Amino acid sequence: MSEDLDLKIVSDGPPPRTALRRLRESVTAKLIDAGFEFHPDNPDHRKSNFENRYTLCRLPYEAIAVGQGPLRPEIKIETSAWPLRRPPAPKPVRSFIAEGFDRPAEVPEIACVAIVETAA
Repeated sequence: MSEDLDLKIVSDGPPPRTALRRLRESVTAKLIDAGFEFHPDNPDHRKSNFENRYTLCRLPYEAIAVGQGPLRPEIKIETSAWPLRRPPAPKPVRSFIAEGFDRPAEVPEIACVAIVETAA
């Protein structure tokens, strides 16, 4: 499991490659617009496999402290378009800040897949 972001694309049927390519380019543009400095043509920053059904973006950032251990100076965002084997469940999304101050979730509900769906 990772501490990063895994986005599952759910549709009634297999999405066309052109739609997946447009999604990849849209996500890339939004990340760059948000200020992330990564280069989509660099395979260390972005790569797609399986006819664009899977895309991994590695967003480097400058760490504010130097340390050792499992933390790495990048955020990983994965998008994948595979059939779900279990129905999604509604879950809230709450940041560490909101949790630390006992505030409500910033996103009250989003469809989430079971952990066993992402473990493979």
